[in-house]
Amino acid sequence: MERIRELLGINRVITSTLDYAEVLHLVVARTAAFTGAPVCVLLLQDADCRARIAASTGLDFDRVRSFDAPLDEQVHFLLQERLGFPEQGTFHAAPIIQGEELKGILAIFGHAEGDEAMVELLVGALADQAAIALQNSERLHRLEEAAREARAAEQTFRELMEASPDPVVIVNRAGDIFWVNTLAETVFGYEHNELLGQPMACLIPERFHARHTVHHSTYFSEPRRRPMGTGLDLYARRKDGSEFPVEISLGPLDSSHGLLVCSAIRDVTSRREAELERQRLLDSERHKSQQLILAIREAHHRIKNNLQAISDLLSLELGASGQASADEVLRDSMERVQTIALVHDLLSQDQDVERVDARSIAERLVPMVLRGSVPTGTLMDLSVQVPSWELTSKQGTTLALIMTELLSNAAKHAFTGRPRGRLEVALELDGPEAVLTVQDDGPGLPPGFSIGTHAHVGLQVVEALAASDLRGGLRLTGERGVKAEVRFPWAPPGVQAQAVTSARKSGA
Repeated sequence: MERIRELLGINRVITSTLDYAEVLHLVVARTAAFTGAPVCVLLLQDADCRARIAASTGLDFDRVRSFDAPLDEQVHFLLQERLGFPEQGTFHAAPIIQGEELKGILAIFGHAEGDEAMVELLVGALADQAAIALQNSERLHRLEEAAREARAAEQTFRELMEASPDPVVIVNRAGDIFWVNTLAETVFGYEHNELLGQPMACLIPERFHARHTVHHSTYFSEPRRRPMGTGLDLYARRKDGSEFPVEISLGPLDSSHGLLVCSAIRDVTSRREAELERQRLLDSERHKSQQLILAIREAHHRIKNNLQAISDLLSLELGASGQASADEVLRDSMERVQTIALVHDLLSQDQDVERVDARSIAERLVPMVLRGSVPTGTLMDLSVQVPSWELTSKQGTTLALIMTELLSNAAKHAFTGRPRGRLEVALELDGPEAVLTVQDDGPGLPPGFSIGTHAHVGLQVVEALAASDLRGGLRLTGERGVKAEVRFPWAPPGVQAQAVTSARKSGA
């Protein structure tokens, strides 16, 4: 009875720990002490199904460290021979069996004389206890290893999610946020605890909530890796309520918490802006291309009209042959061609090749005409009041030709023989009409003056252009100086007539 209590005590000691190495030591130590054997050896099966000594007591371990034999019914004889205990009656061995599988051998050598049957029985009982203890220890070891692997896997998963270049939000079947990475907290403006357990809808604009609920339910019925909302414009919402366009990739996660959905959310604001800018540039280039085609057609039409205008002007000069010298006719014709060229130069400097600014025409045309027409040495007080009106190319060309003729006429007749003079050029509105005025302070018109009878070709050109191209007319008045007025209907499309006065003194 006493031996049984001792055996139970050994069982309690051996099973009191689950540490594998300590179990091995306790098995051989307690077995040797209980049986009185000076040597106890524990052989266990290794990964290669070979028997190797796992623990021993009363023996130099280096002596048996390299023991290697098949784990079968002959192994204890090989062990006895190896250890040098050939005497009969001094060796007992018992198998360590787990389930129905042989896992090892527990052997004692040189035990005290006694009932051999009892010793064999006790060794067998100790082997059974060792089997149970080792099995429990191995199970715990496997559980601990599995737990370590699970923790390592979870840590690796978290590190991978944290390393993601995009915000990551993991959602459970109920649609609640299970986990987020740090970037998601930063992008959406929430603290970690503010997001966990909250519905995913808190990160989605309210107008998309109903659609999101349907998509969430549909995804869980057929979970797979895929982009979310293909073909749709998706938006996310930050804590402050601001929204930004996103692309979302979904992937299912099988976990101990059930099926989860991993959502990688990418802010595509920059890409959308780039796409809009690209589309804007394409539209701009397409518009420019269309404008270029129209400009080429307009240029062709304009060149034809300008050549026709030059032909008509030369015809007027031919019709008035004898009134002026050939040099004067050629000079006047050159001046008219230069005027047309000036308008087209201004047109070519702007993106809009169909419009020209009236003020720009005046600022370049007036000095050009006066430079070649005002007698050398004459000082002139010049006032130019021309607004920044938008003119069509035809209006600009016609107005420039009229202005050239009136300026040239004033320079020739108002300042000859005078050291100083004054010239005013103005373009203004008078009700529904525009009025171009060129006024000098010269001797004025001769008595009984008539354009049809006394005027040179230049004034006839003005009268013809005003009537045919502007649907207006020319009027000349003046007792002290000549005032030439060209009136024509005017309705500038959306352009505010803002007069700009430029007064300067120059010597030509």
